[in-house]
Amino acid sequence: MGFSQGAALAYILLLKYPKLVKSISAISGFIPTGYEKDVYHHQYNDSHIYITHGSNDDIVGIEHARKSALFFYQLGAHVYYCEDETGHKLSAKCFRGFNEFYREVLDIG
Repeated sequence: MGFSQGAALAYILLLKYPKLVKSISAISGFIPTGYEKDVYHHQYNDSHIYITHGSNDDIVGIEHARKSALFFYQLGAHVYYCEDETGHKLSAKCFRGFNEFYREVLDIG
């Protein structure tokens, strides 16, 4: 799990090591440029990603979350996405989404 630059690091770890990193949560983050080209020889269909972002984020724009969600979806990952009207922080609505995400990922119903 990572927030802002920490989310960028979580993205990189998943992109580089999908067999070791099975799930991440990215809060108000972005995929650093340059890593997209190295991922197509990996399989991501066992990867689970919870992306949450504020639509009013003036530090890391919402387009980064939308692009990240689409990028991982196209790689075959299981993407959970929560967007809320907040700034560069985790909203209460998206915080509650962690419960559903981890229950499914950990298969604890």
